[in-house]
Amino acid sequence: MMRRTALFTLGVALLGCCLAVAEGAEKRRQGQATARGIAVEGIQNSTPQFSVRVSVDRKDRTYRAGELVVVTVESSRAGYLYLLYCDAEENVYAVFPNQYQKSNRIEANQKIVVPAAGSNFRFRITNPFGSEILKAIVTDEPVKAAGLPDLTKSDATQLDADTLRAAFKGMTVEGVETPSSQDETPSSQDETDADETDADETCVWAEHSIELRTLPANAEREIHKPRRFAVVIGISDYLSPGIRDLTVCHEDAKVMGALLMEKCGVAEEDCIMLLNEEATMENVRRVFCEALPKHTREGDVIFIFWSGHGGRCADEGGDEADGYDEYLPLYDSKRFEMDTMLMDDTFGRWVQDLDGRKIVVILDACHSGGQTNKAKSLSKAIGDDESSDWMPFDFVGNELSRVKDIGQEDAAIVASSVSAEVSHERLEGDLSVLTYFLVEAINNATSPITLDKLVEKVKPKVDAYVKSRFPGAKQSVFYQTDLTEPLMVNP
Repeated sequence: MMRRTALFTLGVALLGCCLAVAEGAEKRRQGQATARGIAVEGIQNSTPQFSVRVSVDRKDRTYRAGELVVVTVESSRAGYLYLLYCDAEENVYAVFPNQYQKSNRIEANQKIVVPAAGSNFRFRITNPFGSEILKAIVTDEPVKAAGLPDLTKSDATQLDADTLRAAFKGMTVEGVETPSSQDETPSSQDETDADETDADETCVWAEHSIELRTLPANAEREIHKPRRFAVVIGISDYLSPGIRDLTVCHEDAKVMGALLMEKCGVAEEDCIMLLNEEATMENVRRVFCEALPKHTREGDVIFIFWSGHGGRCADEGGDEADGYDEYLPLYDSKRFEMDTMLMDDTFGRWVQDLDGRKIVVILDACHSGGQTNKAKSLSKAIGDDESSDWMPFDFVGNELSRVKDIGQEDAAIVASSVSAEVSHERLEGDLSVLTYFLVEAINNATSPITLDKLVEKVKPKVDAYVKSRFPGAKQSVFYQTDLTEPLMVNP
């Protein structure tokens, strides 16, 4: 088994590589074109109340000079769509709405194709070549700003930095600031002379972006051999005295990390492990928002393992079917301070940015049952009725279902318990219950086993162990999968 310090060094090295790339890019960023690129990347909503997905007609998202690009955008909520294109030199163009698709009002779950079928507009790849960005933004109100050109007068409208800032002023996690208007129409471009955004007005919005790779016409198309990556997080010790420490969660992560490398095809350099004090909000964010997007590609498999406390709170965004948001505390989280927790909406948005990869989330945590001995929870039980017992701990479950409705697939979650149950650490003091039986099943497999079969083997063992060792308790493993084909855990 690889020592924890060695694994953490690998994780730090991977993060350091990302930061070096970012710093190098920052040094090259000069002039207005660069500022435009930064502005596009900076329009992000980490806690959206709905989902937007932008996709293209090539799975590998790679195009050569002269080839045409067809873009599809879909939103789980009706609103107003703005599609931005940032080229390899970081020049930014608004390509929707355009002169052929003048109204940018879209309906929920409606596929918007750019260019529109039958239009004279063609989205053709030309020089410069390199890394390019497509970003779709959907707002529940039209965006209006002084100086914003009429986007419906041409195929694509180039936007400078000042125009971008004015148009999307206030686009932070709190919302898009927009002016009030008494006579808005379905087309956001009918009133281009509107006053600049009023800071007192906000609207609900969401966004999604993907990276394209563009090459010269004579360049050979790269054949990518899918790789396997792992992010393994285990938190037993918490900085805040208000969060009860656990016993074996860091051991869960160490054992699972070693197993993923030894049996599941993850190379040492592709495994990031964060244990206890290493698992701060900032370190976790850097892994998911910087390291994974930069170092993984479409078709890769990413295992995400998390062992620690879990909790749930009232849903304030109105996007949860069961009325609750789930969260995971980090090492530096503070109890009852939700902005210090990793919320399900945020994590779901991070997973969406890995669109195109196969994602397996294994969560050995719970969110109910109170802080009893060996329980991994920060919340009280939801209730004793039979229906509440079988509400899933849907940390990212609701979010994965939402993005599936707009075309994103290839994600699965294995959670250690459901709503009114507790996830336990074993009385033997070695591992948590779910982790122990996952490790046992993979180690005992004499041939490749699919994720479906693995969960099928583990479920009854977890149930039987908890019933025998914790009288009166239940722990039912929850499994949700949208994988498009069977995934061999140990190829």
